[in-house]
Amino acid sequence: MDQIADLQMRLMDQEKQLGEMNEELVRLNKLLAQLLRDYKSLKETVDLSPVKPQSEETPPPHY
Repeated sequence: MDQIADLQMRLMDQEKQLGEMNEELVRLNKLLAQLLRDYKSLKETVDLSPVKPQSEETPPPHY
């Protein structure tokens, strides 16, 4: 009978751990989605920026 109780306790612990892991996975998925949205927004801002790369800029007059 102790073996059955032990197995039940282990099963309950595993179910709890799986639930916690699932919650963390959902949280990380939301974070990843937000980071991707932020990245796309920043990329659009940089792509639309009128600033040229340094290699294409004309040097200042004192050079």
